[in-house]
Order: sequence, then C-alpha cells, then structure tokens
Amino acid sequence: MIMSIIVTGIILLVIVLAIKRNSTVPSILGVKEGKLAPLPPSPNAVSSQTRQADRYVQPFPYAGNREQTKDLVKKAAADFGGARILVERPDYLHMVFTIPVIPFHDDVEFFFSDSEGLVHYRSASRVGYSDLGVNRKRYERLRHIFDQYAQEQTSR
Repeated sequence: MIMSIIVTGIILLVIVLAIKRNSTVPSILGVKEGKLAPLPPSPNAVSSQTRQADRYVQPFPYAGNREQTKDLVKKAAADFGGARILVERPDYLHMVFTIPVIPFHDDVEFFFSDSEGLVHYRSASRVGYSDLGVNRKRYERLRHIFDQYAQEQTSR
C-alpha cells in the first residue's frame, strides 16, 4: 500500500515537472554571433548549424530578399499548421509548434542570414528524449512547402 502511494506520488511529480517544462520557453534560444543555440544532448532536435551529421538539415535558400523569404517561411508554417509565432525580429523568427495528439511544444527557430542568403533552422522538443523523428519530418515538410512557394514566386 505505501509502495503504491510512493510510486503514484513519483509519477505525479514527473508529470507536473514535464508539464512545467513543456510550458516554459527555453532561455538559450535566439541568435548569438550569427548562430542559433546548440542542440541539446538528446536526439530530439535538428539544426542547419550543427556538425552532427545525423541531426543536420540544409538551410533554406533565400527566395528574393529577406522580407520576401520571411513571408514565405511564415506562409509555409501557417499551411503546416499548429504554429504560433513567439518572437519576430527582422532577422529571426521563433515559433512554437504544438503536437496535435499530445500537446507537447517544440521550439522552431529561423535565422535569416543576409550575408549567406540562407535561412538557418533549428527545431527542438522541450520535453522527452526521443521525438521519433518528428522534428526532422517537420523540417522536411516545411522545406517542401517553402520550396513550392518559392518556385511559384520565381515563376511570376
């Protein structure tokens, strides 16, 4: 009886801590010296600025100038669904994507590098260890939508 109360208490504590972490924006996010934050040690993240081959994704190419490119990124995210913009600066977007089935939050960042003509990308889960490839799949789908819009824009 006492053991089941202790186990239940531990499970509840873990759930409360996960909910708190899921609702808290990580303090390390943003751009520092032209770089997005490093990836966490857990495999539930991808970035265009990592040297880890299994977690690397290609940056998006500019489609016109920075503002046109940012508009296409925002349009792609809106089409993807589940995204909310938390921070928008001229060279940076921070969005939160909410997983539909379980309301986990993933932080997705875009850094618009005018000097490179590239949009650097970082996506990381706030909670858990493995994301079963969700962050990479999101990147691939966002990139596909973005590329379609960029192609339409170029053909006008």
